[in-house]
Amino acid sequence: MPHLAVVAVVVLLVAASGRYCVAASAPVCMCRGPGRYSNCLLTELCRDPKAAERLAGVQTGAGDANREVYATTMTLPPGAISDPGKQRKRAKLILTLGYSVQASNTTRRFVVVIAGAREDCPTDVLDAFDKAGFGVDVVPHVEPPKWARKRFQYSFSKMNARGLTQYDKVVM
Repeated sequence: MPHLAVVAVVVLLVAASGRYCVAASAPVCMCRGPGRYSNCLLTELCRDPKAAERLAGVQTGAGDANREVYATTMTLPPGAISDPGKQRKRAKLILTLGYSVQASNTTRRFVVVIAGAREDCPTDVLDAFDKAGFGVDVVPHVEPPKWARKRFQYSFSKMNARGLTQYDKVVM
């Protein structure tokens, strides 16, 4: 019985840390590859895809490349078009990040989640994202509650962007 308690604690720790194994069709833990993390115990959870899905809280597409993406957020305050230089500067950072992800020989798409209105983003920034082959998703800007301090004015938009459910895995 103590053995089960240890396994339960390990499962809870793995779930809390966000690190989980999603097994493919073969009964092997995917963590054993070159990118494996050090505390993977190759438990029964790793070998059972249904248990791994329950642990992760998501439904996997079993390697569906359209549902596993690298994503980053770009927040646009209402009326951001009045300061396009700042948006271009942010876009350059995102382009650098996206090119780095693509250079790592990944098969996953890179998606830029814009929190704000599409028309608030300069057209040359959107064209640069399209030219680089990045997907662009737009989520509406969320106004912060009255009690929120000024430094948290975009935090609620970012949380809204990170709560997207159309993807199984989002690496931010």
